[in-house]
Amino acid sequence: MSAGFDRQIISQAVIVVGITAFGWFKFVQPRQQELRDLEATMSIGQTSNNIVNEDMVQRLAFRLDEIRDAVHDLERVNAVTSDTSRLFSRIMEIGEANGVRVTNLDPGAPSELKDGDTHAVARVSLTVSGSYGNIARFLESLGTSNRYVRVTGVTVAPAAMHGSNDVVANVNCEALQFATPAAFKAIKGDIDADA
Repeated sequence: MSAGFDRQIISQAVIVVGITAFGWFKFVQPRQQELRDLEATMSIGQTSNNIVNEDMVQRLAFRLDEIRDAVHDLERVNAVTSDTSRLFSRIMEIGEANGVRVTNLDPGAPSELKDGDTHAVARVSLTVSGSYGNIARFLESLGTSNRYVRVTGVTVAPAAMHGSNDVVANVNCEALQFATPAAFKAIKGDIDADA
């Protein structure tokens, strides 16, 4: 009985060792190789800061295009808000497109960007007349067509003409002009020179 018992223990031990060896070669050893490969890749990355792939270059180029477009948009809007005649012309166009009459445009004191300022504000007062719906569309268009002009106050009253459905609105606005940081101008200049 002890010889059979010893053979049974030995055969079970051989099976356990076989299963353990199979599991080792099947699961553990490949993971160890992956871990060594990953550690080698990480050590290369840590010793060299110059690894740049094509995807990184494409993402950087795309981001620079976005920045260039934003700077161009900012400069375009600043050109309108800093020049009162262009701003008034734009307000008149919006009024005409919405069926209102701009009867009075009164610029406030122009505000200039100084060194260190992030933005400047020029206040504009205007009087418009037309139907209530047209004036509402005009105010919405004024606030959305140029996101750097914001309506700060509106007073609406019926028109003085008897039998008319028109109303008169006194509108106060602020035209914002933002400073373009020198770094963005340099980026824009470099990109324009490359184009």
